[in-house]
Amino acid sequence: MQEIIPNIEKTWNDVATNEGFSTKLINADEIDLKKELPFFLKSDFILITAFNANVAKIINTLRKSLSIDAKFVFYLHGLSTIGLWPLQFFDCLNSFKKSDIFISTSTKDKNCFELSFKNALCEIIPFVETNSLLASKDDKSFSNQYIYIGRISPQKNLHTLIWAFHIINKTFNKYLKLEIFGAEDHYGSPNMDIINESYLEYLKNLIEKYDIKNITFHGFVDREVLFKNHVTKDKVFISPSIHSDENFGMAAFTCLQIGLDCILSNWGGHSDLSKENLVSIYNSPIGPFIDFNELVNSILSPQKSTSQISNYDCEEKIRKILLDTNLSNEKLELTDLAKAVYSKRQFYEKNNQSRKHMRIFENYCDPISHIFFKAYGAKSNSSFSYDNIWTPSLLPWVNFDGDSYLIDCPHRGSHKLKLSNIDLFKYGLCDNLS
Repeated sequence: MQEIIPNIEKTWNDVATNEGFSTKLINADEIDLKKELPFFLKSDFILITAFNANVAKIINTLRKSLSIDAKFVFYLHGLSTIGLWPLQFFDCLNSFKKSDIFISTSTKDKNCFELSFKNALCEIIPFVETNSLLASKDDKSFSNQYIYIGRISPQKNLHTLIWAFHIINKTFNKYLKLEIFGAEDHYGSPNMDIINESYLEYLKNLIEKYDIKNITFHGFVDREVLFKNHVTKDKVFISPSIHSDENFGMAAFTCLQIGLDCILSNWGGHSDLSKENLVSIYNSPIGPFIDFNELVNSILSPQKSTSQISNYDCEEKIRKILLDTNLSNEKLELTDLAKAVYSKRQFYEKNNQSRKHMRIFENYCDPISHIFFKAYGAKSNSSFSYDNIWTPSLLPWVNFDGDSYLIDCPHRGSHKLKLSNIDLFKYGLCDNLS
C-alpha cells in the first residue's frame, strides 16, 4: 500500500486539477474536522483512498451529522472478497448513497463486489505507475531465470510453484532457476482462521527434504534497488497466487510495463493484466487450486506477454466520474449473501473462534466462500479434464492413512478424505509428471 496510495492520490489530483477542480489532501488519522469543515461543505467529491476506524468515523460524521452531499468515491482494496463486512462493523452502510461510487481495480474484484450490493455503483480503475523505474538492463534473450516478487504467504501458493520447478528440473532436465523476493507476512488465511506462522521455514524444509536445486530466497529488497539490480528483461516474472484479495498485482503490472514476460494465475486482478500465460484455477470441495500441469507447461514454454493496462484509460475513467455530479438519496441495499458473511463474522467473534478477528468462513470447505472463489476466477472442478492413463503422484503435502488421504496443505489447511470418495486430480492433490 505504501506505493499504491500515493499513486492514487497523484493520479486523481492531476486529472482533477486539469479539469478545473481545486483539491486538498487530508490525512484521516490527523484531521481537525472543525478546521477542515469549510472545505468539506463546498466539495463536490470526497475521495476515500483507504479505510480504517478513523475514516469510518469521518464518513459517518459527514453524512449523518452534517448532511454533506458531496459524492463519495471509495477505493475498495481488499473489501470485495470479504463481503464488505467492515462497513457493517463500523456502521457505515447508511452513510452511503446510490450515487456514491466504489472503485475496484479489476473485473473479477468487481464481480465479487456485486455479490454484496443490489444497487451500488462500481467502476474499475486499475492502479497506475506514476514513478519512473529504471528499465531492466538486459535485452530479452531467454536465460532460464524466473522471478517472484511479493509476500511470502501460503495464499501466494509458493509451495506449489517450488514443487513445479522441482518436477521440471527432475523430469525434463531443464535446471531452471527461481529467485524469490519478499518478506514473510505470517498471516496465513485469516478469513478461515488458518494460522501459519512459519511458511518460509516450511518452504526451506521442502527444498531441503527433496534436494530441490536452483531456488534462491533474497528476502525483502528495496523496490528501487530491486528493479535496478535484479529485474532484467531476460527473466520471466511468475505468480501462481490464489490469494483472497489478489485484486490487482502491482509487481506483475510493473514487470509487464518494463517488458518482462509474465506467468500469472487466472485469478482476481491477474486476469486483467495480460492475456498471455494465464494459468487456470479450479475449485474443489476443499478450496481452490491451480492447474499443476498447465503451470508446468507455462513455465517450460512462456509466451510473449503484453500489458493490458494503460495510464490513459485510467485517467479517462477518472475524468468521466468527475464530470458526473448527479446525486441520489437512495440508500444502498445489501444482498442476503453480504448479510450472511457478517452474521458468520459475528458468530465467530462471539464464540472466540477468530484468533485474528477476521474470520468469516468455517474453512476452505465453506460453501459461502466458494461463491466468492467462483466470482474471483475459480472454475468448477467438474470441468477439469485429464487423460485416464495418467498415473497420479501425490503432492508432498498429501499422505496415505489407511483408507484415507491426509492433507496438510499450508494454504487449504488440514483434511482427511476417504480414498474411495475423491478424484485426486479434481481436488488438486497430485501431479502426473513425477
